[in-house]
Amino acid sequence: MEIKSELELYLNSTKNVCLYTSVAVFLIIMFIISPLKDLFMVSFFSKILIIVVLGYALYINTINTNAFNKGNVLFSGGEWSSLKTNLLSSYMFSLFIFILIISVFKKLF
Repeated sequence: MEIKSELELYLNSTKNVCLYTSVAVFLIIMFIISPLKDLFMVSFFSKILIIVVLGYALYINTINTNAFNKGNVLFSGGEWSSLKTNLLSSYMFSLFIFILIISVFKKLF
């Protein structure tokens, strides 16, 4: 029963991370790609907001993936399972969020 509740918590946190990332992508489209980027104060504060939302999504994704993994899954083991694929995908998603944070931060200045 404990594994099921851990899995449910992990799945719910993954949904939240997806929602936060979707909001950040929408804000990127609105304030970095659209003509609203020409307004300095709006653009500056929106980029700060985007960095905060992406940073929170990165934090939640990393913490929950590490808590779900707990060192029980060895990636160097012989058999490849769907759990390993899911954890590896989550770590790659964290890397892509981090790269997006860096790119927004570079556009800040």
